[in-house]
Amino acid sequence: MQNNLYFICPSDHLEPIIDKKFGHKNYYITSLGNSIVFDQASVCEVNELLNTKNIKNIFFVLSSTNRILGEVMVDDQKNSLDLSLFQKRIITQMKCAKEIWQPAHYEFLTFSYHLNDQIEDLRR
Repeated sequence: MQNNLYFICPSDHLEPIIDKKFGHKNYYITSLGNSIVFDQASVCEVNELLNTKNIKNIFFVLSSTNRILGEVMVDDQKNSLDLSLFQKRIITQMKCAKEIWQPAHYEFLTFSYHLNDQIEDLRR
């Protein structure tokens, strides 16, 4: 059996969907809007989990309707959560996406860019 690690947002409630769709042994690390910071301590914990649970694959997942990212992307509204640095980063990504893509696609691109950015942070 294949073991997988998923980075997810707890507000998306994706665990039962992932478990039902993929019959592997799944492990989860949650953070609001998948905004985990990969400092030395968190990377060590992830590595330990990978080794002790023999995890072969890592996935970063967000729902396309993620309410946390949706909230931080609203630049003229005060964020009810203390995610100000995360909000600044997402808004910058969103503005860049809006300049290049049609309005119907920029939110998806912002989510995708954010998840790819998280993957790169973990690889470093």
